Amino acid sequence: MSIRLIIDDKKNTKKILIKNKITFGRNKEVVDIVLDDPKVSSKHFEIIYDKSSILVRDLSSKNGTFINQKRIENEEPLYVYDILKAGSISISIDAKSLTSFEFERLYRKTDPNYWGENITNILKTSKFVLKDIKKPIKIKR
Repeated sequence: MSIRLIIDDKKNTKKILIKNKITFGRNKEVVDIVLDDPKVSSKHFEIIYDKSSILVRDLSSKNGTFINQKRIENEEPLYVYDILKAGSISISIDAKSLTSFEFERLYRKTDPNYWGENITNILKTSKFVLKDIKKPIKIKR
């Protein structure tokens, strides 16, 4: 298991190794990872990893937990290139830390347009070769 999460709080970025269950929030007495943001609840959300998927469970937080700008009600899967937000803190899966087997299991198998604004995150972690395609443009008169 080599899966890492990237935590970005606008000041610092750090990577943590994923465990079976990690709780996040402001209260260092009751969580595994402290998130220093006034909009984050004492015990805000948890991430559960069960070898085949990563789930995010909101723990009745006041301001909500979001995946790709959509508020989660109970629990939702977290995929490669998804952005998890609590307050101003962003968390994502470190795609570079994954084996090909892990990547295949944690990759969202839907239309790429689903990612919307997260395409920038994809571009940061993947290498693309772009070629100019030259086609004549027909103008109707």
